[in-house]
Amino acid sequence: MKKYSILVMAAAFLIAFACTKKENDTTAPVITIASPTENQMFNAGDSVTVSFTVTDEDLHGYSFAIIKTATSDTIVDADIDTHANASVNEIFELVDAATQYKLVVGAEDHTGNTSTKSVNFHTM
Repeated sequence: MKKYSILVMAAAFLIAFACTKKENDTTAPVITIASPTENQMFNAGDSVTVSFTVTDEDLHGYSFAIIKTATSDTIVDADIDTHANASVNEIFELVDAATQYKLVVGAEDHTGNTSTKSVNFHTM
């Protein structure tokens, strides 16, 4: 019975403190997109390196998507829960020629402050 009580107390502690709000936090997460750059051009079949950071002293999570702007088709969609600053460096192949893309990165902290940044790029 003692082991059970300790497990219940440990679980309660983790639940209570895993996602906590900072009372007076009005600062939104900071997103810095390093790659691709605005209006960067690629050839069809090239790979694009998606590289960005998300920082916040109370970060809850971030998301990113690559969208074909003409059709609104989402070709990459990721939603990550994290409780630490994030650095992303992923490679994706751009198959279609003459296509406009948009990278959209979003983030939210535990208080509900949000940020969004985007860059447009294309293939020829």
